[in-house]
Amino acid sequence: MKNLKWILIIFTAFAIGYWFSSATHENRKPESAAAAQSTTWTCSMHANVKLPNKGQCPICFMDLIPLEAGVGSESDPILKMSPSAEKLAEIMTTTVVRSEAFAKIRVTGKLDMDESKVRDISSWVDGRIERLYVDFTGISVRKDDHLLDIYSPGLIAAQEEFLAAYQAGSGFGLSAAREKLRLLGISKTQISSLEKSGKVTESLTVHTPISGIIIDKNAREGEYVKTGQYLYSVADLSSLWLLMYIFESDISYLYLGQPVEFETTAYPGKTFNGTVAFISPTLDPSTRTVKVRVNVKNDDLLLKPEMLAVAVISSRLDAHGSVVHTELKGKWLCPMHTDDVHNSSGQCRICGMDVVNAESIPGAVSADIGRNPLLIPDTAVLKTGKRSIVYVRTQTDGRATFEGRVVKLGPKTGNQYIILEGLSEGESVVTNGAFKIDSALQIEAKPSMMSPVKEEKQLTLQDAGTLNHDQYEKILPIYLLLQEALAGDDLQTAESTYHQLMNKGKGFLNLEMNATKNMETIRGAFHPLSQSMIKAAGSFHHGSTVNEAFCPMAFDNSGASWLQTAEKIANPYFGSKMLRCGTLKNKFGGGNGQ
Repeated sequence: MKNLKWILIIFTAFAIGYWFSSATHENRKPESAAAAQSTTWTCSMHANVKLPNKGQCPICFMDLIPLEAGVGSESDPILKMSPSAEKLAEIMTTTVVRSEAFAKIRVTGKLDMDESKVRDISSWVDGRIERLYVDFTGISVRKDDHLLDIYSPGLIAAQEEFLAAYQAGSGFGLSAAREKLRLLGISKTQISSLEKSGKVTESLTVHTPISGIIIDKNAREGEYVKTGQYLYSVADLSSLWLLMYIFESDISYLYLGQPVEFETTAYPGKTFNGTVAFISPTLDPSTRTVKVRVNVKNDDLLLKPEMLAVAVISSRLDAHGSVVHTELKGKWLCPMHTDDVHNSSGQCRICGMDVVNAESIPGAVSADIGRNPLLIPDTAVLKTGKRSIVYVRTQTDGRATFEGRVVKLGPKTGNQYIILEGLSEGESVVTNGAFKIDSALQIEAKPSMMSPVKEEKQLTLQDAGTLNHDQYEKILPIYLLLQEALAGDDLQTAESTYHQLMNKGKGFLNLEMNATKNMETIRGAFHPLSQSMIKAAGSFHHGSTVNEAFCPMAFDNSGASWLQTAEKIANPYFGSKMLRCGTLKNKFGGGNGQ
């Protein structure tokens, strides 16, 4: 009896368990079935791959992972992270701010003499050098200092002629004699002295026209010189030129009147200043540089021509990344000598031309700055070549949320980028740990830096049409010729062959009429044509063997197939760049069947 009681208890327990299990199973079955039906399989490396069944990625052959509905869409590159996970990943952020931004160019230049402050001195008369007062180069001279004496018979005769006219009081003759002396290099002071003394001077004293340094000498005592013969060069070194050659990529940061700081090896730690006075309108094609001239004051004569200098050119940037320069706003400039700056209208001090408003000279004055640019550290930016991505941090339900954001970058200023589009002031961007976030998104098959979704390049493309047996046989030889031409980078043959396909396929092939402009457009049209040909080959091909080949890297890693007769891969989508990229997937005909 006792045994029977235990048997009944065990049986009852078993029945209840079975019933509960069955009920649970029945209740869950529809849910599981529904879940199985809604599951999409994707690749963690190629988020654009979405297949209904479990298997391998057709591009990289990795095992596919399940993708829940709504996950990995282009509009949702989002990762949530708990506080502990965020700390473990060492995530650091910074705030997007508006602030002053400067682009700095560091360039080597060389000091040179100011060409406008150099004078050559030549002989005004024929004669013999009787005495040299300046007998070596490097001597410092002041304006009107004597340089040498020249004995000249012609000069003596001209003075005697002048004295005769002066004593006679002849108006026209006196003026002519006075002008003759002037043309022989006699100054007004010397002519006045001749009038007072009435004595002929046997020698002509040559004076320096400017203050400066004698930089060249071509005169010796006793030497006979001709009229116009070169004697000295004198240079005013109180102002110099700094000549620099700026690369083409940095031209946009230059403008007239721009301040420049530089240092020299001779005076370490000492900073000198100058102003951009000339920017060459032409580019040196061999060096891809532009010549820039900076005017430098050198009153203390510390700087020497031929000294090397390291200059820093700083440019303030606005919110659009454009250079702001208003130093010459309201000023007046000479169109020929832009370094001659005036506060009001007038004439150029150098050439006498009327000066014009600086705003009328292209590039002299920019628009006002408006507002400062948006700035983020360069460590926040992930670059793929074509795109720039940052991860923006927000807080949701006590968990950090990181959203991938494509941004448009402006110029780089030091260790910061100017942001033109994609971010707003006050947002937080990741500066450390961005690669870890991006890797996590890839593992979850969500859009990331490396695997953005590209709707236009999904694996399923519209084919060029459905072909029957006769149509397939008609165009197959021409198709194979096109494949060989594309693989061999033969544009001429590819164009002519594509035209043949268009003529032969009228009525049943959907080919792009404008796909013969270049090799890339023909290759783009070859892809859907190949889709149709492969489908037809599977149904109708029974002749000599043709091979189906596949390249996983075609069309930005979306992959593409084609037909070829050769056993060795000849890639029509890359040609010689990656001729052997791909694998043979299938064979048609040749007695092997599909």
